[in-house]
Amino acid sequence: MVHKIHIPVMGICYTADTPIRVAHLGITSVISLVDDGLLEEYRMAYAERLGLDLGSPQTTRIGRIRSYLDFVADEVERKFTRLCAERFDGGSDKDLYFLMLPLDSRLRVEYDGIFAKTGLARIAAEAALTEKMEPGEIQANIMVGLNHEEAAFDAVRGFAASKVKGALVLSAGVNLAVFEEIAKYKDFYRTRDRAPSKKIILKVSDYRSALVQGRYLAKKGLEVYEYRIESGVNCGGHAFFESKKLLLDVIREFVEKRKELFETTRAMITKFAQSQVASADGAAAAAGNAENAPMLEIVPPASPARITAQGGLCTPEDIEKIMSLGIDGVGVGTPFLLVPQATSMDKATRRMLAAAAPEDVYISHASPLEIPFVNLRTSTASELCRKKVEEFFAPESEKSNAPELKPGFPCRQHYLCQKIPEFDHPVCRASREYVMWRLAEIDRMEKEEISSSANGPALDGAMPQPFGSVISMQSSSLWEEPYVSRSRCMDSPSENDLLGYTARTLACVLDNRSSHASQRNDNVKEKSQNPAPANLIQLRQQVAIHEKYNALRRETLERECICRFLGNAGREEIREKNPSLHFQPECVAVARGSQPARTREPVTICPNSDIGYFNREYTLFEMMRHLYGTGPRLTPKDKPSAFEIEARILAEL
Repeated sequence: MVHKIHIPVMGICYTADTPIRVAHLGITSVISLVDDGLLEEYRMAYAERLGLDLGSPQTTRIGRIRSYLDFVADEVERKFTRLCAERFDGGSDKDLYFLMLPLDSRLRVEYDGIFAKTGLARIAAEAALTEKMEPGEIQANIMVGLNHEEAAFDAVRGFAASKVKGALVLSAGVNLAVFEEIAKYKDFYRTRDRAPSKKIILKVSDYRSALVQGRYLAKKGLEVYEYRIESGVNCGGHAFFESKKLLLDVIREFVEKRKELFETTRAMITKFAQSQVASADGAAAAAGNAENAPMLEIVPPASPARITAQGGLCTPEDIEKIMSLGIDGVGVGTPFLLVPQATSMDKATRRMLAAAAPEDVYISHASPLEIPFVNLRTSTASELCRKKVEEFFAPESEKSNAPELKPGFPCRQHYLCQKIPEFDHPVCRASREYVMWRLAEIDRMEKEEISSSANGPALDGAMPQPFGSVISMQSSSLWEEPYVSRSRCMDSPSENDLLGYTARTLACVLDNRSSHASQRNDNVKEKSQNPAPANLIQLRQQVAIHEKYNALRRETLERECICRFLGNAGREEIREKNPSLHFQPECVAVARGSQPARTREPVTICPNSDIGYFNREYTLFEMMRHLYGTGPRLTPKDKPSAFEIEARILAEL
């Protein structure tokens, strides 16, 4: 690799076509293979834009992934070949290739030296330098834990069948079945004749996870090309707080144990290779033909795996500090969201990112996987979920009853469906089916706990209605008025507030219960002025219980359909840029008035807080020079370092 900086996978769409945009300039990037349907949309859009005949749309998940990766590989090769044919004139893309390199890069030093030469010496130097150019690597990310309907298996199969000579990044947990699937393809093995044409990268957040996965792969004869260490907390998207280790400490442990990790896995690969030779010899002897023995001459790697790090690294000082520990490279993601030359999203989403502040990034419950999710508060998906919560909290008389504000979302793509004991089929926790069930379950649990705390009979009436509606909260001694709106009356009152609490609930009753409320008002006020101590304690307990279950309701309603929404910014960009042919029927129908104009779908975007320190769109040249410290600084000088931010987050957990 010519660069020590790579662009890691971001969301589903944000780096979906990044190799096409930057690989010919020597920059490595990672494509997400989660949404094969979206990848097919990109392929067909590029075909239309470039005037290519790519045939009919693919009809299988494996076919869509393989076809898209083949197209990306062909397009990168085409652009790189054209780049190499350009002249060095100080302003070409070929010059840009070298000008984005750090000043101490061997290629950059050679490039700076050619301008001091003339004549045949200059021509020879340019030709020699051109021979040393290489494109950035095409890498593909698989979330191994998402294997509904064999999605992870199909991603491995599609990648293995493609012509990409790059790396497969395995993230989001450990799935030994995926390792078994990888072991079926010879391109992942190193033999006496060639290095692996398809490599394995493990994305990990601690050394123990790397050791366990590395050893398991080594038992299969597979080597790990790179251990990609990601901060568990100072990252975008899913955050993992379990280890509570600082990124610097994890990297130091990796560097210290690098040799041990290499020797352990190398010995296991050697043992596997010897067992393969023995089994092949036995099979050949049984067949009586040693020349046709099915022997794969696997050999272990000669050097340790690469170590890279990512997560909140967006200033030259942070990158320099982490590189000084002895690692091989860094991943930088969030800043490239504001580089249109590098990432895919529509103009409105990019403007929203440019206007974001550090405090707009927060740890949310947006993920249906029930993993903390670093999210952007101002995204259209977050706004929609907030409106859903408000709608659910509102009294019946103030509800809008808009279809889009119903709890949960239609489950279209099923990527995050999981087996849940209460369902006889896999279900997503952001789906309308699950959310409605969960809200009813929360109502049931709350009713049981309130009844238990009152040491009396269960609350009168039927099962409580969904949160935000009027429910029955009658108790013989405390709740003289049985109809109370949850949204207005339970706002964590103080002890003094509790004295008048029961009277205040009368303001929350439904209009059709107003006469019933006024009839009991005097009795309630009289009791609230001189409450019995036991009643006050019991009331306080019920308020606390209610607030606890309100928090569960909010958590349930805040979940976003991320497997769809994380790709919507890319879909919007496709519609913005062309594809007149692909979407022309829709445009004509809208113009004729035969159908309404399409509304924008919600967009989920999950940068880390670094996005708040970048305030406009940047060119690729500007961003690379900033990160290497060879050009103007793009972040404020008083910006906290990645390591300070990470330590603060861990301290607040």
